[in-house]
Amino acid sequence: MARLFGWPVALAVTLAVTVASVLAFVSLRNEREYSRLVVAGDAALAAADPAGAIEAYTGAITLNPDSMAAHLKRGLAYRQRNEPEAALRDLRRASELDATAPRVFEWQGDVNLGLGRYARAGERFEQSLSLDDRQAEVFYKLAVARYREGRTGAAIEPLRRAIALAPALAEPHYLLGLSLRDSGRLDESLSALTAAAKLSPGLLAVREARAEVLQARGDVTRAVDELEALAALEPERPERAVAVANAYASAGRREAAILALGRAAQRFPESALVYTALGRVWLREAEATGERVALDKALAALTRAATLNDPVADTLTLLGRARLRAGDTTGAERDLRAAIALVPAPAEAYAGLADVLERKQRRLEARDVLVQYAALVAGTPAAGVVAPRIGALSMDVGDPHTAVYWYDRAVVEQGPSATLLHRQAEAEISRGRVDRAREIVAAGLALEADHPGLLALKRTVEPR
Repeated sequence: MARLFGWPVALAVTLAVTVASVLAFVSLRNEREYSRLVVAGDAALAAADPAGAIEAYTGAITLNPDSMAAHLKRGLAYRQRNEPEAALRDLRRASELDATAPRVFEWQGDVNLGLGRYARAGERFEQSLSLDDRQAEVFYKLAVARYREGRTGAAIEPLRRAIALAPALAEPHYLLGLSLRDSGRLDESLSALTAAAKLSPGLLAVREARAEVLQARGDVTRAVDELEALAALEPERPERAVAVANAYASAGRREAAILALGRAAQRFPESALVYTALGRVWLREAEATGERVALDKALAALTRAATLNDPVADTLTLLGRARLRAGDTTGAERDLRAAIALVPAPAEAYAGLADVLERKQRRLEARDVLVQYAALVAGTPAAGVVAPRIGALSMDVGDPHTAVYWYDRAVVEQGPSATLLHRQAEAEISRGRVDRAREIVAAGLALEADHPGLLALKRTVEPR
């Protein structure tokens, strides 16, 4: 009887041992296959074969779904294959499997940065830094994300941290200079950009930024020196020579600007950019002095620029302005309409076309073009300046309702004046709002008690 019961027990033990052996064998085989696939994926990734790497890592994940390393590496492979969303899915899964690895969050930030998701990128870089705050490169990346997001002030502190950790890197100094410049801290900006230039003399963008800051500080001589150094480093680029001349022109040194552009025209006789810049300098001189000689030189340079290549909007706008000043309203309208047809068209093209149309007594068209101009310069002082003119043109074409709107905007943006309130009151009377006109007249007389136009309107709007 004992023998009968002993057989099943022995059999069960034998089976258990066999199953355990089989499972151990399968597990060992899976581990070896997993390792083989990961190694194969690493080799494919190193060989710039993301497709092969993804296939290998996918096989590894099938064998071990909870492998943080396999998800991480497949995410990098997807990134190499320019599939950012797939990369993010794997990188997020990797961070779920191991939330203590700073590089995973850094790489998530890199992908989001490439996608233009700057706020989200910044959050991931912050997570990485919360795990390891000795990463100079990640502090720099955080600053880049904030700068591109438009938070230039918030980029300054992480840049200072990056510089403290890695003072020999030029890029953080450069971006710090830009951030300080955009924050209006010009002296500090110049110091940061100077440090960047010393660390990386060949980084031309640093010199460009230094020249901008020097010009903003009014240090024209040093700005020109910087721009001339850039021109010497890239003698084949006419825009470098133009930048030197523009710096002179901005400082009011017209003769130096013309001399520089004259030399540039000899070196680059087929450059529309050079002739456009030369025409701009002469046109400014003509507008400031009324000299016909300056105007003729502006017309010659701009006409030359317009015939060298397909003219750009800036060239056509300047040429239109010059033609208008010379009395050629037909040519001016043609050039300015051509400028507006190009994208992007400068706001000045609309202002110039409005001048032409008003000169031709086409006031309704002039008003409508000025409305487009006002939309382009909204939020700038130019919008306040043009508002009364739109109001006056609206009155000329018998549209007092539109006139009131633009006079109201002028009052808001420029502040009230007796002359402006006089026009506003006239528009209100024209549309039948005498009570409102009476209030405006009273406000105008409080500013200027002897204003003749307001006194005349006061007699008109007073109750009889």
